[in-house]
Amino acid sequence: MHFLYLHYFRTIISAHLTLSNSKPIFFHSISYFCDSDIPSLLLIMNLRQIISSEMSRKNTDYVKEIILKNPLLIDELFDFVILNEEPLSRRAIWALDLISETNPALIKPYIEILIEHFPNFQHDGLKRHSLRILSRFEIPENKEVEVLEICFRFLHSEKESIAARFFAMEILYKLSEKEKDLKNELIAVLEYLPTQKSAGLSNHILKLLEKLKNEISKI
Repeated sequence: MHFLYLHYFRTIISAHLTLSNSKPIFFHSISYFCDSDIPSLLLIMNLRQIISSEMSRKNTDYVKEIILKNPLLIDELFDFVILNEEPLSRRAIWALDLISETNPALIKPYIEILIEHFPNFQHDGLKRHSLRILSRFEIPENKEVEVLEICFRFLHSEKESIAARFFAMEILYKLSEKEKDLKNELIAVLEYLPTQKSAGLSNHILKLLEKLKNEISKI
């Protein structure tokens, strides 16, 4: 059993050596891992240290590369996200977002759980990155109603960030491709939204309205 632990430890170290220009990982000594019955817990603690050490694109890319080279650690990264702990969860979901761009298959098993935990998220970063991730995937059928409610609520709320509302619109449009009747409902909502403070968001709404109406005319 200790041999397997040591092999897992060396796998993680290998990822660090591959990324030698990045930040150091604060690993305990190999002898400690060999004597311990909970090396995986220690690895999780070190992943947490890396995520918490700095809020930057460089550090987030570093975390992404560690996970891509050691996919078993995706569970721990996702646990940090749904922990809903600031700033750990916000930084963890940024890495999760980047991973979903590079390797969507690694994230797909967690989509339903992400949707279930979304109502608990308070920080814009958690909500924005979650919606961005969801916009890349087909929403599970058993979660469609829940996601529709979330996204329509975001459209109506000027308290939510422009980026979060943009991704909510993208998700609604994708759902309307599956459920054609939703296109009329989406048009009605978009037409009666108040004037937006953001010119970019206003332009996106107009373009989406035009696209939806054009599609309906061909049905």
